[in-house]
Amino acid sequence: MEAREKKKFTSSKMFDFVKSLMVLVILIVLFAILSEPFRTVNNIINIALSVAIYGVLACGVSFVLISGGADISIGSTVGLTGVWLGLMIQSGMGAVPAILLTMAAGAFLGALNGLMANPHTTFQKTGLGKWQR
Repeated sequence: MEAREKKKFTSSKMFDFVKSLMVLVILIVLFAILSEPFRTVNNIINIALSVAIYGVLACGVSFVLISGGADISIGSTVGLTGVWLGLMIQSGMGAVPAILLTMAAGAFLGALNGLMANPHTTFQKTGLGKWQR
């Protein structure tokens, strides 16, 4: 088994991050100047609610990325657990138990995907096709 080479943090990576952050800030300022509705509190709340799921998913998948892999089955897992949540709520189950069961199912499927993945491959795609059938 070959040893992984440690990736070094360089100032160019930090500079790339700062450039991306500056572009984001410039775009926000530009849209705030050009569009009055963009500056409203309701718009900021709507944007925050729209990107919240991606923030949660990014926190979870960051562990896989830090370890050197990439999990491309996350979308299928989210889709499947979303359908389960809808079916549980539609059947009359309360929202809190349905959400807790959905979170447990998502954690179980994520662990199952991790266990089924081949350790010699970079991409963890085992659940991608399995949950779509």
